[in-house]
Amino acid sequence: YLDGPTPAQVVPNGATGRGAASFLAAERLLGRYDRVCYSLGNSHHHLGALAALRERPGVVIAHDVRLSNCYRHEHGDPRGLRGGLGRAIQRLYPGGSLPEELGATDELSPADLERYGLLMASEAIGASQAFLVSSKAAAALARLDAGPTGAQKVRLLPFAVEAPGLDRSAYLDQPGEGDPLPAGVGTGAAPLIAHFGIVDPVKQPEVLLAATARLLPRHPGLRCAFVGPVSSQLADRLRDLAGSLGRPEVLVLAGPVGPESYLSALRRTTVAVQLRDGFNGEASAATGECLACGVPTVVTRSGWAKELPPDAVVALEAPVGTDELTATLDRLLSDGARRSSLSEAALRAAAGRSFAATARALLAELELAGPSPDDSGLDDSGLDEPGLDDSGLDDSGLDDSGLDDSGPGDSGPGDSALSEPA
Repeated sequence: YLDGPTPAQVVPNGATGRGAASFLAAERLLGRYDRVCYSLGNSHHHLGALAALRERPGVVIAHDVRLSNCYRHEHGDPRGLRGGLGRAIQRLYPGGSLPEELGATDELSPADLERYGLLMASEAIGASQAFLVSSKAAAALARLDAGPTGAQKVRLLPFAVEAPGLDRSAYLDQPGEGDPLPAGVGTGAAPLIAHFGIVDPVKQPEVLLAATARLLPRHPGLRCAFVGPVSSQLADRLRDLAGSLGRPEVLVLAGPVGPESYLSALRRTTVAVQLRDGFNGEASAATGECLACGVPTVVTRSGWAKELPPDAVVALEAPVGTDELTATLDRLLSDGARRSSLSEAALRAAAGRSFAATARALLAELELAGPSPDDSGLDDSGLDEPGLDDSGLDDSGLDDSGLDDSGPGDSGPGDSALSEPA
């Protein structure tokens, strides 16, 4: 069951993707699933999952621990009827501990989030059977927000790290798409520094671009590529910065390329830079892909990335300054042996962290959680509904339409795969 659905969402062969809004109705009609697994994150892509979780307990895979933006979107366009976010904050944090005006305009600034420690995860944790996070740092955040009664539900699920395949990509192939990188870039004579994934100010793209521009005289032909979606406003800012630095040629905005181009860019990258000025409980699939492809990678020493093996990445304290990043990249570009050592350690770190291994861990968590409590009053068979008989139904109470074939899906970033029938 998918929030959306959107063309980028993928379900296993033989299964059928259905809208998240139909999940509860399907259970009432066909009978209860043995287990329910929710993917929950901090965006409008997860509103259906949050709504269903309130009525139907299950195991939550938390993409993020901070869910404030999900609640913001739940109350609609902030330019319309206002106050919903503020009321949600007061409901989740009762007792007058927070200012009444916080969130009253249905907007929260980064300063508000940090000053008041707003995570807004307690409701989801409380409604879940288990709240699975991808790092010890994320678990600490979740337990802090959950309080003593919910903290026991927070557990670790290993984060899968694999090289991207041609049959799996967060981005769709573009018609007529060619190689997004200039010819010759990524060879020994023309090194390539690249960032993978969504380009956002929190990932310090301007610091990366400025550092790369400084290095061009020492490393002729050097380019800085951003491989992933970028807003038009941020793209303009990056172009303006490259021009003001006198190095417009250094910037490559590849955009959301398809699987073949994405893999090509990974293979041609000399050094990947995956910074993040802040931590909301997430882990980086793009960073994991860099490791699984053996790309020497610079990360910010925080959250999930801080828990990576120290020999597998170069970790810098947040926020990363231009001078520090320039010096770090210069050393890496000049030292092939160091890059080879990082590459070998990255491949070792990725080994054993497959999607299959994570799926086995998830199945163990689902078994540990057991069937969710049935407060609906429905018979598990689903056959107490008028007009239903048992023809064509298997032991799970599901028909052959594809509902019973759902397995761990490969949803793209921000997508919610709601139900995983046993």
